[in-house]
Amino acid sequence: MKKTRLISLALVLLLTLGAFIVITRTPETASAPHDAASLAKNNPASEPAASDRQPAAGSNPTSTKLAAEALASSASADNSAPASRSASSPILSTGAPAAAASASIAGAGLGSSSQTSLADELAARYANATTPAELLHDADLSNPVVRAFVVARMSEMQDAQHESALAKAERLGIPVRIEGPNQKVAILYDFRGDKPLYRSALNVNAAISTGANLLRDQTAPYGLDGTGMKVAVWDEARIRNTHREFTTTRVVLKDSATTYSSHSTHVAGTIGATGTDPLAKGMAPKVAIDSYDWNSDYTEMTAAGAATATDLARITLSNHSYGGYFATAAEYVPYMGSYEVEAQTTDALAVSLPYYQIFWAAGNEQDYLLTKGGYQSITFNGLAKNIITIAAANDAVASGVRNLAAGTLTTFSSEGPCDDGRIKPDLTANGKGVYSCVAFVPPADTSSSTTSYDSYDGTSM
Repeated sequence: MKKTRLISLALVLLLTLGAFIVITRTPETASAPHDAASLAKNNPASEPAASDRQPAAGSNPTSTKLAAEALASSASADNSAPASRSASSPILSTGAPAAAASASIAGAGLGSSSQTSLADELAARYANATTPAELLHDADLSNPVVRAFVVARMSEMQDAQHESALAKAERLGIPVRIEGPNQKVAILYDFRGDKPLYRSALNVNAAISTGANLLRDQTAPYGLDGTGMKVAVWDEARIRNTHREFTTTRVVLKDSATTYSSHSTHVAGTIGATGTDPLAKGMAPKVAIDSYDWNSDYTEMTAAGAATATDLARITLSNHSYGGYFATAAEYVPYMGSYEVEAQTTDALAVSLPYYQIFWAAGNEQDYLLTKGGYQSITFNGLAKNIITIAAANDAVASGVRNLAAGTLTTFSSEGPCDDGRIKPDLTANGKGVYSCVAFVPPADTSSSTTSYDSYDGTSM
């Protein structure tokens, strides 16, 4: 019988919220996310991914330098107001995270001549960078000018990737959005050769199973309820922050997303629902949550993550309950257990932000990706070295009491190991029948709601 360590994503969040930890990263040279040979080995498609291509016209170091200088000199940006993406100047409208970087630079007291000199140096240094991983290599994100430059350039890269993917989809007659049963949605993200790569949310008694209730509900000696701390949730769309389990001051919408998601709301509720319905109480019911959609996630994570122990205005933890999706099992095979560009980019980001810990769902393909004998069904970001990858177990509860013997691994939860021999996933939590708040009235999910709940399966939960 396979043994798993039963602990929830939300519990790990809770433990980390209670005591700030110094995170030891795998050296970036070991991960080598910027190494061209490694990229070629792990991305065997005939045509490079959009993220590996040269930036689109208008995306160049000079324009990025100008954008970084503009960010460095604009102290009056409103950090709380979501910004819409501008077609004429995408790098100047990256939303709240870029505004936060701008405010940080303005508050650093750097003279304009110093900013301009460093911007010139950065523009020259990263003139040939074509991927976020290359851009992050050895970047000192504790320096606000460097961070502003990296965020602006990365925004260009992700915008160019998105536009390239849309153009190729139109040329090949490939759908940009696929809607499946049970409200499952897949949205075009990139290409691997001529194969479209989509992103999809990973759906398929939490506190008792993991023991989080013992830390959350007892005043002494723990009382770890998230007070005074902040996490971020990147997901398919907005969290319904007007749900009765939240307040709009505790759960803040941070980017230009305009749609709400029951999946995003369910994930956020598992982390931090206040407990208006006691059965849906989150692991850290007083934690603040920043809500983002998954568009431009690398750029926003780079802007928002903590680089130093004193970087208290930024986030130290984030949740990502989504992953790569192909239309057929055969298309996954080259990426099963493979340390490819998405994992490399995630590692480069984690190495650059040593006080920011990323949590990623392992995936729900264990009973679908069988080519390698039931192993290596984790793909893409979940294989990164410097993140915590979470699997799903059955509820470890019997008669209202914690019972670890019942916490067996679900049949759908993706498993490792990685091609290089590393063990993945890292931790396991209950992901079967998890009850939490949602944004729409189930099961149709067509009517908005601030009072609805539902039970979901998946490593997302």
